[in-house]
Amino acid sequence: MTGTAVLYRENEDILYLEGIEKSTYEEIVKQSGQEKCQCKLDHKTIDLGKVTPLGFKLDNVDWEYGY
Repeated sequence: MTGTAVLYRENEDILYLEGIEKSTYEEIVKQSGQEKCQCKLDHKTIDLGKVTPLGFKLDNVDWEYGY
């Protein structure tokens, strides 16, 4: 089950991750608020830094619609 995650980063960036597994998003939620939030994307471990999860939507967001 894949979808789009929306994350808020400490430096006031909004990060959109499309095509991620729900389980990956759940890992991010468990690590939220910590200085280092690490997860695997495309078979690579990445450090997202300090993030706050804002939401997860199944499937991809239709950006043409005007979100």
